Amino acid sequence: MSLELYWNSERQDNFCACQDDAKRSALDANYVHIREDCRIRRKHKGGSIPLKTFWHGGRQDNITVCHPDTLQSLQDCGGYSEIRTEGYVYDHHKSGTIPLKLYWNAARQDNMSCAHPHSQKAAEDAGYTFIRTEGYVFPSDDQESSSD
Repeated sequence: MSLELYWNSERQDNFCACQDDAKRSALDANYVHIREDCRIRRKHKGGSIPLKTFWHGGRQDNITVCHPDTLQSLQDCGGYSEIRTEGYVYDHHKSGTIPLKLYWNAARQDNMSCAHPHSQKAAEDAGYTFIRTEGYVFPSDDQESSSD
């Protein structure tokens, strides 16, 4: 299933959504759809882990992550509430997968998870710093490799 990237210029916030209710919430909150960023699994399969969305009301920041270090960082900094599981990603590279990368922009107080090369370039051009690879996903339909 498709993990979609959204942007809200008022909040200066990126938002990843896969579930229909999340996509509706993004549009209802004046986020603009940017692109299908990648594809993830709908259900757990061996080697996959849940990709979860969190919200920080003070920062007005959505973050979609799964890496244990990131999850610990969210718990340590406080203020983030788990909203939903979007789907499942692999915790290690498998044939046909690409990295889902986490970026941070201190000026915007915004996290951005993305896998699409255009999204990664946009993050870097906007001053985001690469933090870590969260997991591994399938490329979007407009990328070279096929997805599941």
